Amino acid sequence: MNQIPQPNQAAAERIAARRSRINRIRSRIAAGAVAVFIAAFAGLLVQLNSGQDPVLSKKSSAATTSSTAKPAASTPVTSTPATSTAPSQPAPVATHQS
Repeated sequence: MNQIPQPNQAAAERIAARRSRINRIRSRIAAGAVAVFIAAFAGLLVQLNSGQDPVLSKKSSAATTSSTAKPAASTPVTSTPATSTAPSQPAPVATHQS
């Protein structure tokens, strides 16, 4: 004769199977999130190490274009003598803290 499982035992087996399935899903999602995180930062690291930094390339191209630009019509430069020999200090700034 086949043994018929008790209702409590069958429920316990279903609960154990559900917990096992939930743990597998959680671990797969966590592993996937870690893999995406590592892949994203590895891609950034490779891009920066190869010298293709988008921020630096924009600054260097702006500096290149400004240094090659033709100067405007020359104007005479006049120098005015300094009235005092003491170093000038910036005006005090009022700060308010609440």
